[in-house]
Amino acid sequence: MAFTPMVGLQTVLVLLFTWLLRANKVVGLPLVWITNPATIVPIYYTCYVIGRVVLGGEAIGSQWWSEMAHPPSGWITMFRFYWSRLLEVAEPLWAGCLLVSSVVGLLSYVAVYSVVRWYRRRGRSGSAG
Repeated sequence: MAFTPMVGLQTVLVLLFTWLLRANKVVGLPLVWITNPATIVPIYYTCYVIGRVVLGGEAIGSQWWSEMAHPPSGWITMFRFYWSRLLEVAEPLWAGCLLVSSVVGLLSYVAVYSVVRWYRRRGRSGSAG
């Protein structure tokens, strides 16, 4: 959840998923706070760039920003304009976030599983001797 662009809902989602999966809430909550005001820009920018590369899109340039500063007039036209601009950012951001979160989640699972197995084996061998 830390790598999904659901700022403001991440804590609620972690609580929901830890409850559904019967996972440890005490472990889940601090991990979601990886994305905080100090880290959110580098994390989401990296995810956006990865998503853009995966989807094959172009980078947002000065023309995009210039167009944002001068939207068309008319309510419907302006809504469509902003919606299309939002999708230009949201699609690669979500794609990158899902890719990064999947990789980080898998690697974290393997690492924690290995450490727990090692710790348990060490505990069994230490109690016998």
